[in-house]
Amino acid sequence: MTKISINKTSLQISSRDTLAAGNVNSLSVGFRFLDGWDRLAKTAIFKNGSNSVSVLLDSDICPIPWEVLQEAGELYVSLRGTTSGGELVLCTENALIGNVKPSLAAAIVAEQREATPDVIDTLVDDVEQLKNNSGSGTGGSNGKSAYELAVENGYEGTVTEWLASLKGEDGINGTDGANGINGHDGADGENGYTPVRDVDYWTDADKEYIVNEVLSNFVDVSEVGA
Repeated sequence: MTKISINKTSLQISSRDTLAAGNVNSLSVGFRFLDGWDRLAKTAIFKNGSNSVSVLLDSDICPIPWEVLQEAGELYVSLRGTTSGGELVLCTENALIGNVKPSLAAAIVAEQREATPDVIDTLVDDVEQLKNNSGSGTGGSNGKSAYELAVENGYEGTVTEWLASLKGEDGINGTDGANGINGHDGADGENGYTPVRDVDYWTDADKEYIVNEVLSNFVDVSEVGA
Protein backbone atom coordinates (compact mmCIF):
# COMPACT_ATOMS: atom_id res chain seq x y z
CA MET A 1 0.00 0.00 0.00
CA THR A 2 1.16 3.50 -0.78
CA LYS A 3 1.12 5.64 2.36
CA ILE A 4 0.79 9.42 2.33
CA SER A 5 0.76 11.95 5.19
CA ILE A 6 -1.10 15.23 4.60
CA ASN A 7 -0.19 18.33 6.59
CA LYS A 8 -2.35 21.23 5.41
CA THR A 9 -1.28 21.64 1.77
CA SER A 10 1.79 19.41 1.65
CA LEU A 11 1.97 15.66 0.92
CA GLN A 12 4.70 13.33 2.11
CA ILE A 13 4.88 9.78 0.76
CA SER A 14 6.42 7.28 3.18
CA SER A 15 6.03 4.10 1.10
CA ARG A 16 5.08 3.17 -2.46
CA ASP A 17 3.54 0.16 -4.14
CA THR A 18 4.76 -1.05 -7.51
CA LEU A 19 2.18 0.14 -10.01
CA ALA A 20 1.30 -2.04 -12.99
CA ALA A 21 -1.26 -1.29 -15.68
CA GLY A 22 -4.46 -3.31 -15.67
CA ASN A 23 -4.97 -3.63 -11.90
CA VAL A 24 -8.53 -3.18 -10.62
CA ASN A 25 -9.23 -2.49 -6.92
CA SER A 26 -6.01 -4.22 -5.90
CA LEU A 27 -3.78 -1.19 -5.29
CA SER A 28 -4.66 1.29 -2.57
CA VAL A 29 -3.46 4.49 -0.95
CA GLY A 30 -3.56 5.01 2.81
CA PHE A 31 -3.96 8.66 3.84
CA ARG A 32 -2.92 10.07 7.21
CA PHE A 33 -4.44 13.49 7.78
CA LEU A 34 -2.63 15.84 10.14
CA ASP A 35 -3.07 19.56 10.90
CA GLY A 36 -5.96 21.47 9.30
CA TRP A 37 -8.14 18.61 8.05
CA ASP A 38 -10.50 17.99 10.95
CA ARG A 39 -14.23 18.09 10.07
CA LEU A 40 -13.58 18.54 6.35
CA ALA A 41 -14.97 16.41 3.57
CA LYS A 42 -11.95 14.95 1.79
CA THR A 43 -11.66 14.26 -1.94
CA ALA A 44 -8.70 12.53 -3.60
CA ILE A 45 -7.95 13.39 -7.23
CA PHE A 46 -5.98 10.76 -9.13
CA LYS A 47 -4.50 11.63 -12.54
CA ASN A 48 -2.48 9.74 -15.14
CA GLY A 49 -2.10 11.52 -18.45
CA SER A 50 -5.57 12.54 -19.68
CA ASN A 51 -7.35 10.20 -17.25
CA SER A 52 -8.50 11.82 -14.02
CA VAL A 53 -10.87 10.54 -11.31
CA SER A 54 -12.06 12.34 -8.16
CA VAL A 55 -13.03 10.09 -5.24
CA LEU A 56 -14.89 11.27 -2.12
CA LEU A 57 -13.15 9.53 0.77
CA ASP A 58 -15.31 7.69 3.31
CA SER A 59 -12.24 6.28 5.08
CA ASP A 60 -8.48 6.84 5.18
CA ILE A 61 -7.85 4.00 2.71
CA CYS A 62 -8.81 4.47 -0.93
CA PRO A 63 -8.41 1.99 -3.81
CA ILE A 64 -6.62 3.55 -6.78
CA PRO A 65 -9.25 3.94 -9.54
CA TRP A 66 -8.68 1.48 -12.36
CA GLU A 67 -9.20 4.25 -14.92
CA VAL A 68 -5.83 5.79 -14.04
CA LEU A 69 -4.14 2.37 -14.23
CA GLN A 70 -5.20 1.55 -17.78
CA GLU A 71 -1.89 2.48 -19.33
CA ALA A 72 1.70 3.29 -18.45
CA GLY A 73 2.50 6.78 -17.23
CA GLU A 74 3.07 8.94 -14.17
CA LEU A 75 0.36 8.68 -11.52
CA TYR A 76 -0.29 11.79 -9.41
CA VAL A 77 -2.63 12.45 -6.50
CA SER A 78 -3.82 15.62 -4.76
CA LEU A 79 -6.48 16.29 -2.15
CA ARG A 80 -9.02 18.97 -1.45
CA GLY A 81 -11.00 19.62 1.73
CA THR A 82 -14.44 21.22 1.78
CA THR A 83 -16.92 22.22 4.45
CA SER A 84 -20.35 20.60 4.81
CA GLY A 85 -21.70 23.48 2.72
CA GLY A 86 -19.31 22.73 -0.15
CA GLU A 87 -16.91 25.62 0.46
CA LEU A 88 -13.33 24.81 -0.53
CA VAL A 89 -10.97 25.21 2.43
CA LEU A 90 -7.77 23.29 1.62
CA CYS A 91 -6.14 22.16 -1.61
CA THR A 92 -2.83 20.28 -1.64
CA GLU A 93 0.02 20.10 -4.06
CA ASN A 94 0.26 17.25 -6.58
CA ALA A 95 2.33 14.29 -5.42
CA LEU A 96 3.82 11.66 -7.72
CA ILE A 97 2.66 8.28 -6.44
CA GLY A 98 4.83 6.44 -8.96
CA ASN A 99 5.20 5.30 -12.53
CA VAL A 100 2.54 2.93 -13.85
CA LYS A 101 4.44 0.20 -15.67
CA PRO A 102 3.04 -1.54 -18.73
CA SER A 103 1.73 -5.08 -18.25
CA LEU A 104 1.03 -7.86 -20.75
CA ALA A 105 -1.72 -9.08 -18.42
CA ALA A 106 -3.75 -5.88 -18.87
CA ALA A 107 -6.05 -7.41 -21.45
CA ILE A 108 -9.50 -6.64 -19.98
CA VAL A 109 -11.22 -3.99 -22.06
CA ALA A 110 -12.45 -0.90 -20.30
CA GLU A 111 -16.06 -1.49 -21.37
CA GLN A 112 -16.23 -4.59 -19.16
CA ARG A 113 -15.27 -2.72 -16.00
CA GLU A 114 -17.58 -0.83 -13.69
CA ALA A 115 -16.68 2.84 -13.55
CA THR A 116 -15.29 4.20 -10.31
CA PRO A 117 -17.95 6.44 -8.71
CA ASP A 118 -16.85 10.03 -9.24
CA VAL A 119 -17.34 12.51 -6.42
CA ILE A 120 -20.24 14.10 -8.34
CA ASP A 121 -21.89 10.72 -8.84
CA THR A 122 -21.49 10.02 -5.13
CA LEU A 123 -23.19 13.28 -4.20
CA VAL A 124 -26.03 12.65 -6.66
CA ASP A 125 -26.59 9.19 -5.16
CA ASP A 126 -26.72 10.72 -1.68
CA VAL A 127 -29.32 13.26 -2.80
CA GLU A 128 -31.44 10.57 -4.41
CA GLN A 129 -31.25 8.52 -1.22
CA LEU A 130 -32.45 11.50 0.79
CA LYS A 131 -35.36 11.98 -1.62
CA ASN A 132 -36.34 8.34 -1.27
CA ASN A 133 -36.13 8.48 2.50
CA SER A 134 -38.21 11.65 2.66
CA GLY A 135 -41.32 9.82 1.46
CA SER A 136 -40.99 6.72 3.62
CA GLY A 137 -42.20 8.26 6.88
CA THR A 138 -45.80 8.98 7.82
CA GLY A 139 -47.06 12.41 8.78
CA GLY A 140 -47.44 13.10 12.45
CA SER A 141 -50.83 13.95 13.99
CA ASN A 142 -51.72 17.57 14.71
CA GLY A 143 -51.02 18.77 18.21
CA LYS A 144 -53.78 19.97 20.55
CA SER A 145 -54.75 23.62 20.63
CA ALA A 146 -54.26 25.77 23.70
CA TYR A 147 -58.05 25.74 24.28
CA GLU A 148 -58.17 21.94 24.17
CA LEU A 149 -55.37 21.75 26.69
CA ALA A 150 -57.23 24.22 28.91
CA VAL A 151 -60.37 22.05 28.79
CA GLU A 152 -58.31 18.98 29.68
CA ASN A 153 -57.09 20.89 32.71
CA GLY A 154 -60.58 21.77 33.96
CA TYR A 155 -61.75 24.79 31.96
CA GLU A 156 -65.54 24.59 31.32
CA GLY A 157 -66.29 27.66 29.19
CA THR A 158 -66.68 28.07 25.44
CA VAL A 159 -63.90 29.01 23.05
CA THR A 160 -65.23 32.60 22.93
CA GLU A 161 -65.28 32.81 26.70
CA TRP A 162 -61.82 31.35 26.89
CA LEU A 163 -60.48 33.89 24.37
CA ALA A 164 -62.12 36.70 26.36
CA SER A 165 -60.49 35.40 29.51
CA LEU A 166 -57.09 35.91 27.98
CA LYS A 167 -57.56 39.70 28.19
CA GLY A 168 -56.22 41.01 31.48
CA GLU A 169 -57.80 43.68 33.68
CA ASP A 170 -56.98 47.33 33.17
CA GLY A 171 -53.93 48.43 35.05
CA ILE A 172 -53.87 51.05 37.83
CA ASN A 173 -53.55 54.66 36.68
CA GLY A 174 -50.17 56.14 37.25
CA THR A 175 -49.63 59.02 39.71
CA ASP A 176 -49.45 62.59 38.45
CA GLY A 177 -46.00 64.01 38.08
CA ALA A 178 -44.78 66.97 40.19
CA ASN A 179 -45.38 70.49 38.90
CA GLY A 180 -42.50 72.14 37.14
CA ILE A 181 -40.45 74.90 38.82
CA ASN A 182 -41.14 78.53 37.76
CA GLY A 183 -38.43 80.15 35.73
CA HIS A 184 -36.31 83.03 37.09
CA ASP A 185 -37.17 86.67 36.17
CA GLY A 186 -34.84 88.21 33.68
CA ALA A 187 -32.53 91.09 34.74
CA ASP A 188 -33.58 94.69 33.95
CA GLY A 189 -31.94 96.25 30.97
CA GLU A 190 -29.96 99.54 31.15
CA ASN A 191 -31.84 102.83 30.69
CA GLY A 192 -31.68 104.18 27.20
CA TYR A 193 -30.82 107.76 26.29
CA THR A 194 -32.03 110.16 23.68
CA PRO A 195 -29.36 110.90 21.16
CA VAL A 196 -28.58 114.58 20.62
CA ARG A 197 -28.33 115.73 17.10
CA ASP A 198 -25.34 117.72 15.95
CA VAL A 199 -26.30 121.45 15.92
CA ASP A 200 -25.03 121.80 12.39
CA TYR A 201 -27.74 119.41 11.27
CA TRP A 202 -30.69 121.00 13.14
CA THR A 203 -33.66 121.73 10.98
CA ASP A 204 -35.93 124.77 11.36
CA ALA A 205 -38.47 122.54 13.06
CA ASP A 206 -35.80 121.39 15.55
CA LYS A 207 -34.88 125.01 16.33
CA GLU A 208 -38.50 126.02 16.75
CA TYR A 209 -39.08 123.06 19.08
CA ILE A 210 -36.03 123.95 21.23
CA VAL A 211 -37.03 127.64 21.49
CA ASN A 212 -40.55 126.70 22.56
CA GLU A 213 -39.19 124.24 25.15
CA VAL A 214 -36.85 126.88 26.63
CA LEU A 215 -39.48 129.58 26.70
CA SER A 216 -42.00 127.30 28.28
CA ASN A 217 -39.67 126.85 31.23
CA PHE A 218 -39.50 130.59 31.91
CA VAL A 219 -42.52 132.23 30.43
CA ASP A 220 -46.11 131.31 30.05
CA VAL A 221 -46.29 131.32 26.29
CA SER A 222 -49.99 132.15 26.36
CA GLU A 223 -49.19 135.46 27.98
CA VAL A 224 -46.39 136.47 25.58
CA GLY A 225 -48.65 138.13 23.12
CA ALA A 226 -50.74 140.02 25.74
